Amino acid sequence: MPTPGPEPVTPPTNPPQDPNTPPSRPNVMPDREPRGGQENGRGRTPDNGQTPGQDPRRTPRPEAPAPGSEPQPPAREGRGQQGMNRQQQEEARLKQMEDAKAVQDQQQQRMQEAEKARQQQQEQMRQQQDEAAKKQADEAKAQADQQRMQEAEKARQQQQEQMRQQQEEARQKQAEEAKARADQERMQEAEKARQQQQEQMRQQQDEARQKQAEEAKARADQERMQEAEKARQQQQEQMRQQQEEARQKQVEEARELQRQQQERMSPPSQGEGGNGQPPAPGRRERRER
Repeated sequence: MPTPGPEPVTPPTNPPQDPNTPPSRPNVMPDREPRGGQENGRGRTPDNGQTPGQDPRRTPRPEAPAPGSEPQPPAREGRGQQGMNRQQQEEARLKQMEDAKAVQDQQQQRMQEAEKARQQQQEQMRQQQDEAAKKQADEAKAQADQQRMQEAEKARQQQQEQMRQQQEEARQKQAEEAKARADQERMQEAEKARQQQQEQMRQQQDEARQKQAEEAKARADQERMQEAEKARQQQQEQMRQQQEEARQKQVEEARELQRQQQERMSPPSQGEGGNGQPPAPGRRERRER
């Protein structure tokens, strides 16, 4: 926001003077002691109400003509006439001095008033300049405060944005970590499930192998039992055959022994010697075997 310049100051009517330089005074006769009274802007008014230039000790009279305009006395007059002329000239000279003093006082008063007005105007200009400087300082301070507030607001917004970014990064990091943990947990669960499945498959395979082994063992046992049974049966059959053979042998031996005993006990027959008789039963069985 641009700073407005100071307000224009109206220059004084009279040119400013250096306060250290005394005011110029007209080349008049030496100052005389003022006759009292109060300043009225046009000279001093005597305390007795007379106009400036009048001596309170004298009686009022008409004003004397200006220097050079008073009537000249005749060339030749008596002593009384000359005394009156000298008195009038003295009065005129005094009046001129008083008028000059009044003019000087008026000029001095005007100069003082002008100086006072100049000082008042300078004071007013100084006040205006001070007010303008104060206004500029206030505006500069307001601008500086506004700028500081804007910078503070900008810094606050930047800090808030930085905090928001940090929070967003923290949330994103937490989300990524949570996702990584969830992925890790899912992988672990998947690995656990895979291991459980493998363990289950291994157990099933072990059970299957064990079952197969048991079945093989059962079959082997069954086969061994069958073979043992078969061997037992064979052995029994063999023993039965051996017993049968032994029994038959015993029977044959008993028959043979009986036949021999009978032969020994009985006489020989005709058919036994090839006479056409059938042989004994025991002998026929021996032949068949």
